[in-house]
Amino acid sequence: MANERVSPLAEEDENFFVSMTDMMVGMLFIFIILLMAFALNFREAQETQQTINEASLGSRKDRDNILSSLSQILENQGVQVTIDHENGVMRLKADILFDKAKDELTEKGNEIIATVAEAVWVIVPCYSRIHEDTINRDCPKRTVTPLEAIFVEGHTDPDPFDPKFGKNNWALAAQRAINTFKRMIATQPLLDELRNNSDQHLFGVSGYEARRRTQRLPGQTEKEWKAADRRIDLRFIMKSLTPEMVKELEKSVGRQ
Repeated sequence: MANERVSPLAEEDENFFVSMTDMMVGMLFIFIILLMAFALNFREAQETQQTINEASLGSRKDRDNILSSLSQILENQGVQVTIDHENGVMRLKADILFDKAKDELTEKGNEIIATVAEAVWVIVPCYSRIHEDTINRDCPKRTVTPLEAIFVEGHTDPDPFDPKFGKNNWALAAQRAINTFKRMIATQPLLDELRNNSDQHLFGVSGYEARRRTQRLPGQTEKEWKAADRRIDLRFIMKSLTPEMVKELEKSVGRQ
């Protein structure tokens, strides 16, 4: 039987097929590696997002606890406040704190703000930085982050200010907020020592005139709406999560 010779063309085709097979196997291997890397990164991203979501919910829960605790203490002391959990605000009607167009607290207003200051001192230090020798109490375990700031805000209604009073609504709102905070620290001076995690003062003061009106309620008259606008707000802001805080949280739950 004569020996069959493989033609150079057939041999070249066979070598090409082998090379293509090797290349396809190599590409498939690379694809599998990339897919595994993507899956791992996706899992890590999901876990990080889950950590952030849990932290955000915990931060909201902490803020709600602060507001609810303050409301309960003040209610027991006969001080009526309105709590806005959605925006983190504790609200006091200005009409029970100040005379019309005046920025000085009335005698009753001084009593109310003093009571508020004492209530704040009971709750807020647990969510802030303060030297250990100035506080001795059992604090609830914080789930996420401490307070970043508390703003004492003055608000007025939109009615133009009578020139005979010598001020405008903006000045009135700001001065009312300032005098409210002054009364708070006069009652409890250590409130002015509270700091956030950046070692900045926790309390700040601002005046908004009628730039942040309350939401008008169904059936509320114009007079009632304006009365609700005249107020002092204590706005509680929790610290936002930083990348470093996320890493610490991941370590604390064993995700790294």
